[in-house]
Amino acid sequence: MDSENISISLISSLYSSSSLFHHSHLRLNPTSNLVCKEQQPRRKFSITVQTKSAHLLLFNGFPQSRRHFQFAVVQGEVQTAEEIDQVLPHSQVHKDNGEISNKLLLKMLKSSKTRTQAVKLYQTAKRQPDFQLDSKNMKILANYFVDSEKWFALRELAKDIGTYGLLPEFGILNRILIESVKSRKFKVAEAWLGLIENNEEHRVAAYNVLMRAYMKRRMYDKTISVYRRMIMKGVLPDVESYCFVMAVLRNAGELGRVVGVYKEMKEKEIRPNRVAYSILADTFGKWGRPSEALAVLREMQEAGIKPDRIFYNSLIHAFAVAKMVDKAQEIFEEARVAGCLKDPIVFTTMVLMYVDSGLCERAFEVVKLMKEMDIKVTDCVLCAIVNGYAKKRDPDATVKVFKQLVSLGCRPGQVTYASMINVYTQLGMYATAESLLCEMQIRGYKKCVVAYSNLIAVYGKLGNVNAALRVFHGMKEAGCVPNAWVYNSLIYMYSRVGNLDQVEKLLNEMRGMCIVPNKVTYTSVIVGYNKVGQFDKAIRLFYEYRKDGGNVDRPLAGIMVNAFSKSDRLDELLRFLKDIHAAGLELDIRLHRSALNTLLDSGLNEQVRWFLRSFGPERTALAMN
Repeated sequence: MDSENISISLISSLYSSSSLFHHSHLRLNPTSNLVCKEQQPRRKFSITVQTKSAHLLLFNGFPQSRRHFQFAVVQGEVQTAEEIDQVLPHSQVHKDNGEISNKLLLKMLKSSKTRTQAVKLYQTAKRQPDFQLDSKNMKILANYFVDSEKWFALRELAKDIGTYGLLPEFGILNRILIESVKSRKFKVAEAWLGLIENNEEHRVAAYNVLMRAYMKRRMYDKTISVYRRMIMKGVLPDVESYCFVMAVLRNAGELGRVVGVYKEMKEKEIRPNRVAYSILADTFGKWGRPSEALAVLREMQEAGIKPDRIFYNSLIHAFAVAKMVDKAQEIFEEARVAGCLKDPIVFTTMVLMYVDSGLCERAFEVVKLMKEMDIKVTDCVLCAIVNGYAKKRDPDATVKVFKQLVSLGCRPGQVTYASMINVYTQLGMYATAESLLCEMQIRGYKKCVVAYSNLIAVYGKLGNVNAALRVFHGMKEAGCVPNAWVYNSLIYMYSRVGNLDQVEKLLNEMRGMCIVPNKVTYTSVIVGYNKVGQFDKAIRLFYEYRKDGGNVDRPLAGIMVNAFSKSDRLDELLRFLKDIHAAGLELDIRLHRSALNTLLDSGLNEQVRWFLRSFGPERTALAMN
């Protein structure tokens, strides 16, 4: 085998020397491709040397009782011993071990292939009494531990840095604090924060970075704990620190303490910034004190700080909630002049305020302003205006404003469509309502249960079976799942016409779809059975309803008194009468007469006396007349 160009996977050679290793002692054994086992050193001595075509891994360390060195060559090609001599000069070996380790660390850490080995080398090197980690390797190690999420190693590195007296760069410290909080490794964050607490230049900024990281994840207790740690260390907070504390207290609902922190900041002659003013004004707004929030605005303007859109949004919202319409409009106009009306939310706030105050015309003017400013008009805004007019019991005006909104270029959503379908049905414009339903489907709103339910309910009350079924089947074809409201409307419709086969079919279909029948469902079915004289089925269904925890109201009580009376179930009638009497329900004149006559006809004199005492002689007199 040619010793000048050898391909090897692992070669081990043992040498002895009375002093430190000299490069001239290095020889390659071309006939050996296995580790020599005749002599094993106690401690390895590792270093990485790279030639033009090979990597040599030399373990750095000296055997304690034997003067031997083991050199392992990692897979590669070694050309000549002279080439290695050029790479590993004699003078380099005799330099301080710590300096060598830092250079090797830097070289190995820069390569992803040798980074893991470099970490192991660092663990070995730091046990040497004369080793001193430098700042470059510290930065690379810290970034590597963060990237690979080696949190324990990162925490240990913080201890090492403290031992070596190094000061981490603020950039890497910033990253470690943020990432450790993000991964909920709070002890790591605290360990690295401790490294810079005595550095007057960066410690306040470091505290702020950590508080911001906790705030971002809504860890308010942690945020306050950092602030308290800051105070205990004798560090004077800056305005950003105070802003974090004020924001935490505001979010926690401790509004009085927010004002106290603000006053403390002013007493320490720390000038508030825009954020501090905004938090304070928002606090007053949440406190229901918008006038004081307005005073904060004026103080801020006197200090030469211009309010931003967030400040104006908060202030407008505060006045809107307080129903102070004129003040809200005044601030809204001021924000418009200042060019701070950009968020759709503030327009929505104004629209809702006007609608709640019955000023629907002003709400419509806000929508016109939104279109002029090219701000998207949401379905929430349109629905609020439409419903505002609908609450005035003026469906004609509602239709008119809806058409005006559409003419402005506003596109209704499914909620607005559903509201308008209901308005058109109130006006008896059923064809228009169905046309609007088709338009809604064409625009992609095919699964609006409310819109279908409105039409089905109206057709059900009108007894228009064909129209109700047409909408019902269209609903299913569109992939919209019917709810209890839809089934109740259909059951009510069939109960009125006495078609109990369809009633039972719908009830079973409803249960098959895991839709739980409610009081309206049971009442409609019981009414249907009563209407055709099937009192036993009505009573059985009533007991099923009661077993499921259903309550009895006056209409249902009247229906069941009639069912028990006409089915001659006197014992059950008496129990039922006692139940409704205990529940505080009263019978109307017709049902009072029916129950009393049933008891009289049965000759139950004692029960009659109880009934008269329980349900009042006055009502009995009226019933007898």
